[in-house]
Amino acid sequence: MSVNDFVQWAAIVCLSVFILGLYRQLAELLGSPKAGSLEATSGPPMHRKLAAPLLAALRSVPPSAGGEVTIAFVSEGCAGCGRLLAELADSATQNLDGVVVIARSRTSMYREALKELRVPVVHDDDGTLWSSANISITPFLLGVNGKGIVEWKAVDHHVRRSSRQGARTSSTANGSQAHSS
Repeated sequence: MSVNDFVQWAAIVCLSVFILGLYRQLAELLGSPKAGSLEATSGPPMHRKLAAPLLAALRSVPPSAGGEVTIAFVSEGCAGCGRLLAELADSATQNLDGVVVIARSRTSMYREALKELRVPVVHDDDGTLWSSANISITPFLLGVNGKGIVEWKAVDHHVRRSSRQGARTSSTANGSQAHSS
């Protein structure tokens, strides 16, 4: 191998590393929600009261301490939803007070699996609650105060991480595998 061949291969390796770094930076830059993205437009408007059907469904579950609720919208074929549900099922040491799951399920097997959660589950098979909340992507999380006002929203599969970040920001994207519905 001559010196020219070595220099040529070294240049190719350096350019490859540079291009991979550029792709990574672009992915991080483009990963945040934009004004027209599903994350920013899905869900009810920020700092507004939830629609009546959703408020009625929340009244049907046991109240949480302080009245604050984290609503998790999940669907059956969503990988991120599966991770969120696994977190809820395995969180024996976490305080899950105030978490409510609203599920769209097509099969009885999915309904049976949801019974194992330690949080209230509301089944929305006809899509009334999803429509009233303008949900178009899952797993979708909403933080709602005791008056029924939307405080934060996120597309995420970590309930507690999103609720902590929701106190600081109005809309987040945390790297979950989102599923359009």
